[in-house]
Amino acid sequence: MIRPSAVVVVAASTGGLGPLRKIAAALPYDLPATVLVVTHAARTGPSRLPLILSTDGPLPAMHAVDRQALEAGRILVGPPDRHLMIERDKVRVRLEPAAIPLRPCADILFESAARAFGPRTVGVVLSGKGTDGAAGLATIRAVGGRTIVQAPADAQAPSMPGAALEATAPDACVAAPQIALAIERLVRALPARQRTVIVLRYYEDLDDARIAEIMDCSTGTVRTHAKRALTTLRGTAPATIPTGGL
Repeated sequence: MIRPSAVVVVAASTGGLGPLRKIAAALPYDLPATVLVVTHAARTGPSRLPLILSTDGPLPAMHAVDRQALEAGRILVGPPDRHLMIERDKVRVRLEPAAIPLRPCADILFESAARAFGPRTVGVVLSGKGTDGAAGLATIRAVGGRTIVQAPADAQAPSMPGAALEATAPDACVAAPQIALAIERLVRALPARQRTVIVLRYYEDLDDARIAEIMDCSTGTVRTHAKRALTTLRGTAPATIPTGGL
């Protein structure tokens, strides 16, 4: 199993199946990230979405199972009537929080991804009614992650993309056929910033929340005021830096 260097979290609702299929068809087989998808589907009955996405493209897709480990090059789909979340390097599939009636809820997935993966998160909002995903996308942006929104003019239901654009300025706002390329570009750009993340996590024993506080996630450099407190940046870090997913 190859641990992912990043996670891609995707929200879709009304009119989102077509864009999802375009994304699955165009993503490369060696994508170094796990893709997690939530859709506002019927709460009862089986979902054929994993089978459809697996057939469309090179990445195997499956319904997420509680406590399943994240693996690069996989698509995990949230089961109907369950929230999908990330905890460290695993997924959680749960009914709670019951106070949020929309299950699965994109905001819950997005915010959990931001907590677990910080700047190594790419969030995507596709066609849909309502505002789900907007707040979560803003959270991803706030911790240094990357964001993509389907262009509202290209969406069958532009409410979710429109709300996302009001909540944050995305790295890309493009039509469905261009989204997979944008995902790949943003994911593969992460290693340029990841060296700093690796150093801070392994040798300073910092979690992603603290890393997001002291690191300029757009450049991968530590903010000037924090440098004096970090032993690894004073030349005491081991010469060999681990590579690959964290």
